[in-house]
Amino acid sequence: KRKNTAQYAAFHWAIQDINARCPDFAVIAGDNTAYGDAEAITYFKEKVKSIEVPYRVVNGNADIRTEETIASALEMCRKAPLECGGRKIVAVNTADAHIYEDDRYEILKCGDGDILIMHHNMDALDEDKRPSACIGCGACAAICPQHIDIPEVMASFADLLTKRPKWADICREREEAERRRKESLK
Repeated sequence: KRKNTAQYAAFHWAIQDINARCPDFAVIAGDNTAYGDAEAITYFKEKVKSIEVPYRVVNGNADIRTEETIASALEMCRKAPLECGGRKIVAVNTADAHIYEDDRYEILKCGDGDILIMHHNMDALDEDKRPSACIGCGACAAICPQHIDIPEVMASFADLLTKRPKWADICREREEAERRRKESLK
């Protein structure tokens, strides 16, 4: 019913391009559907299987618009990290403004050179949804069936995040690089 849209055409082209180029891996980083309805999620999940290289899917907020599609959309991105050339590629779902517990542990296991992919940059999450919002009370650790020291994990994760570049700085650097590129063409 909605298959004659720019999103569908771009999706088909992207899959053909990925398969033609045959990269080591592919990442589909969110807003995978135009409407987030059950039909679109089902179509996406079926079509993405035609990618011929290892891939990971991260949802965007457009993919979780209805209660009926949230579980299906989240299931798309629940896969173990990829290993590629000695690097780990971790795809993290941030579409619903928080990071799930299992994703936090995968992030903490990232080392130098590993690649972390998410739809929303951490700076886009509300302050109270970020790992640094943990108050370290230990109430969660007391009931954790795996006996994980969650406040320690959250503090480590928050510390790790302080070492990454800020999104605003990345955007500024991109704009500056584009300005220099345009000047060099004159």
